[in-house]
Amino acid sequence: MGPKQAGELHTRGLEGLAGRCAPFHTKHGAAFAKWRAVFRVGAHTPSKAAIRRNAKDLASYAAAAQKCGLVPIIEPEVLADGDHDLSRAVNASARVLRGVFRALKKRGDVDVGAVLLKAAMVTPGSSAAEAVTPEEVNVCVCVGGGAGHDAQ
Repeated sequence: MGPKQAGELHTRGLEGLAGRCAPFHTKHGAAFAKWRAVFRVGAHTPSKAAIRRNAKDLASYAAAAQKCGLVPIIEPEVLADGDHDLSRAVNASARVLRGVFRALKKRGDVDVGAVLLKAAMVTPGSSAAEAVTPEEVNVCVCVGGGAGHDAQ
């Protein structure tokens, strides 16, 4: 059930993570740890499969970290690489975030209220044809869930 589209990635290294995390908390006093998953934006990406797989992996990481006494920081990073416009970036980010929180809730062993989300600014791709103003980015980020501009 891995990502299907060319260039899509998924996280690796979750096997045995709880065992590797425990000493950092108990012996070294670590309080938190971060796990990152990246999502490419394109005409057909991020795919549902990539969102599902990476969201499930981020939720698995969060569960392992919490079992070890660590506060999990999850970073579902929607990459700015590409020529996608702001609308496509907002859509991709919203789909990714919905998928991540759906996976966290579905697990049943993650205290979602004790998970930190490392969110990024939603912007058009770094090679986008049209530039946007900071105000346009702000409107999309603040309203992005499908509500209209009047919802501000």
